[in-house]
Amino acid sequence: MNIKLLDKIVSKGQFIRPILNYVVHYLESDRSDKNKNIINYINVLKLKWDVKYDEALEIIDEEIKGLKKGGLYYLLTKKDTKKQLV
Repeated sequence: MNIKLLDKIVSKGQFIRPILNYVVHYLESDRSDKNKNIINYINVLKLKWDVKYDEALEIIDEEIKGLKKGGLYYLLTKKDTKKQLV
């Protein structure tokens, strides 16, 4: 999945949740081990929208350990996400 496209989709806010549920279902059925990082990023967004910040931060911490600098690393550490969770 294209990270830039995913960023544009999630910029619409929590009203895009049904589409994200479909994307997660598709990615899990395709190859969940290959798409694990993207699925976890989408799950972090859902937790943020549900005001479950502690759970979201736990997933972010786990994901950052396994990622190198790149698209998902940027999305998980960008200032907007960290401000809202802290």
